Amino acid sequence: MRSIVQVFSFDLTSKILLGVIGIIIIRYMPETEYALYSFALAMITVVAQTLAATFRRIYIVGFSEFDLKQHSDSFLGLQLLIILFLTIVSIPFHIYFNGVYLLILIMIVGTTLVEYIKTAYQQELQFLKFSVVEIVRSASFFALTLLLIFLFRHSISAWQVLSIQASTMFFIFILVFRSKLNLKQIFAIKKALEIGKSIFKGSYKYLLGLTFFTTICAQLDVFMLKWISTELQLATYGSAFRYYTLVFLALNSVNAVLLPIIQNTNNRSELDDIYMKHRKMLMLFVPIVLIGAWLSGWIIPYIDMGKYPDAVATFRILAVSAIFSFAFSPHVNLVMKFGGFKYLYYVIVIAVVMNLALNSILIPLYGAIGAAIATLVTFLFNNYLTYVRAHKLRADFHD
Repeated sequence: MRSIVQVFSFDLTSKILLGVIGIIIIRYMPETEYALYSFALAMITVVAQTLAATFRRIYIVGFSEFDLKQHSDSFLGLQLLIILFLTIVSIPFHIYFNGVYLLILIMIVGTTLVEYIKTAYQQELQFLKFSVVEIVRSASFFALTLLLIFLFRHSISAWQVLSIQASTMFFIFILVFRSKLNLKQIFAIKKALEIGKSIFKGSYKYLLGLTFFTTICAQLDVFMLKWISTELQLATYGSAFRYYTLVFLALNSVNAVLLPIIQNTNNRSELDDIYMKHRKMLMLFVPIVLIGAWLSGWIIPYIDMGKYPDAVATFRILAVSAIFSFAFSPHVNLVMKFGGFKYLYYVIVIAVVMNLALNSILIPLYGAIGAAIATLVTFLFNNYLTYVRAHKLRADFHD
């Protein structure tokens, strides 16, 4: 219990630092630069978070199966090989990245390296070190970005902020892991490919697909705004999404606790108790979010100085989406407990297609607000189908 509270506290502090600096960036970064920054973050999130979330679970669950005690650096090498492959494939499209293509790649590598450190500590149950890595990364980015704003005020650029983020990640990785790395293992391509083949031949491939399409679904609206709307609408959605991530702090923290608890639940009475506690948290969460959505009508224009007039309505729609996601979170974890990765995979694939269709219709009509509506409808559909499966599993779950 002490470890859970420790991780929760450090994670919350870290996310608050990132959230605050994200809001400050909205205020001081010009609209065109913020549109580029939002697009870059979406690209980084899709690749880096897919790798991080998937390989973290595989590393911990398959630690013995893949003999990672002896070949953990080859596991990192596999992730770097995947990034190299994606880099080669994406080179022809670098002209669409407005000069930050290389920085996006560097950020993806940096994020992968830092997440690898955290995963290694998590597997070793060294939760204090796990937490310190994240808090140091966030605090460093916070301090350096404040310095950047002090020096350049309202003329900070996307490439400057991305450079700071990447440098903090590489600094932490080298500082922490410089004496533990086995470069020979990292570049042992044959072993890395063997591990990769084992992963893709087993059920883990559905987990990889699930994580990838979930991340795509969460960022697809940003890509669609980039392709079929204006930079102002992209920046508007990007700013609203930053506030939305603050609301999601609670959801991420609750899921970080609920997933392992539900995984270790062996009878119906324990599961019912978890659901009861979650309902109490939901009763607290909903009014706080609704009050925040109401106050956003005054807070958001003050922060962005009126640059993004549609940001308030966009945020309010996303806030409603967050309420539904919070309400359905235990059901997702229950389906995962019973290994329902394949079911969740097919559901999220359908959701991505739906999101693509809705964004194609709504963005030309309503811009950022349309993208928010597409997100709300898509995740409500995804959560409902997950609830249907979880409800059946719960009914069949006996003491």
